[in-house]
Amino acid sequence: MLRGNCARGTAALESLVVAAVICGCGGPAYEVAEVNGTVTINGQPGHQLRVQFVPNVDAGTSGPTSTGDTDKQGRFTLEMRESPTSEVRPGAVVGNHLVVFTDLQLAASATGAGIPVRVKPEYALPGTTPLTKQVAAGSQTIEIQFAGNGAAIP
Repeated sequence: MLRGNCARGTAALESLVVAAVICGCGGPAYEVAEVNGTVTINGQPGHQLRVQFVPNVDAGTSGPTSTGDTDKQGRFTLEMRESPTSEVRPGAVVGNHLVVFTDLQLAASATGAGIPVRVKPEYALPGTTPLTKQVAAGSQTIEIQFAGNGAAIP
């Protein structure tokens, strides 16, 4: 009889632990700030680019990646998801980020023929991008400039 009560107690404890994990008790361990920005290439709006702010874990920043697509004026607004099934929300994690770019014009092309390279390939992956940006608490605008050769201007 004692053994039966112990088994029920263990099962109840396991259920509570699973519920706590599913509910995400305690909430995220990071602060989020609203981020808008602009991208210019050789002084012109950097339209049709996907901008990703990837938290730089080497600099102590963790959390989800934030993404925004530039419009015709090169403007973007970062958005993030806490998990693949969660709602999209505006902002980026406060801290240091690796900034990654995808040229949507090039990505939409079957061959890429005739489309100039606007951003150097090294900016396409978190492991190779030399560009970092700091996201501070509060709402902010971040400017990103590229030279005609596809390299970011610090």
